[in-house]
Amino acid sequence: MMNTERRDDNFAFTGLPLNNSSARSHRNTVGFKGLYNYDITFSLSADKSQLTVTTKTALANPDYQLLLSTEYYGSKPDIAFNPAGVKFTRIDSSRVVKALVTVCNPGSGNSNAGMPVSLYAGDPTRTDTAKLMYSGIFPAGIRAGECKEFTFDIDLSRFASINKEITIIANDNGATAGSQPFSLNTTGTQHPLHQECFYDNNLLTVTTGINTAPSLGERGAFEYRNLFHAGDTAGVGIVDNDLQLIDPDGDNMVSATITLTNTPDVQQKGYALRVIYRPASAFQAITQTWYYCRARRRRTHM
Repeated sequence: MMNTERRDDNFAFTGLPLNNSSARSHRNTVGFKGLYNYDITFSLSADKSQLTVTTKTALANPDYQLLLSTEYYGSKPDIAFNPAGVKFTRIDSSRVVKALVTVCNPGSGNSNAGMPVSLYAGDPTRTDTAKLMYSGIFPAGIRAGECKEFTFDIDLSRFASINKEITIIANDNGATAGSQPFSLNTTGTQHPLHQECFYDNNLLTVTTGINTAPSLGERGAFEYRNLFHAGDTAGVGIVDNDLQLIDPDGDNMVSATITLTNTPDVQQKGYALRVIYRPASAFQAITQTWYYCRARRRRTHM
């Protein structure tokens, strides 16, 4: 005699989230669901490299058979930064910094050339005060499992210090600047040709680590005017109270080289340069250094 009692669950489902959601109770599940509380869940790792299938059954028998058929439609890249492969160097003596960035693709699809990339002063996903400094592209594609290096020249002349914390965001064309903070998932809608399977690793925050050279700051009006009377041996002072040498990275300035380029007339002119160092603390002494030079006066015999 044939046993006609059905002892298995046989159901199908579609659109099930890969976050350990119940396939049995999902709204898109159809088919026979018996009394044994059989269930199946799926979990996909954050880097999309591992799919975990978990089966649940209330049967007393430890042996059972699972027939599972899956189809994978398409594949997408996953662009991520290698923090150890990011370096900054100053270009000559300017305030332009060259950023070398290592970009990897741990995804299952190839990334096309031309993916946008933007650099910010501050993190635009956390604050509305972040400033867009540079927006460009990765000029070459990155195949699945591959890493490549790219360089970008970043002009930091509008900042007092070039030793800055910089946030680099891949697949971002800077379109969201001014509407911050924004979610990294919005970078997937900025360009139809550069879709990824994971966007949370598109951001890296690093510090340039480059010491900023001292500058003259705001130079003032440069009013170097005075009168000199013939025969006066005491000379006259030409003073600019606006001229300052500023070190944006701190107040521990141990030395400075000052060059006078206005060469005096060899017949009768001389000059003296007085340097006053004012430390950050008003209670420390002011150091004064004098440099004096007078050209030797030539005598003329009649």
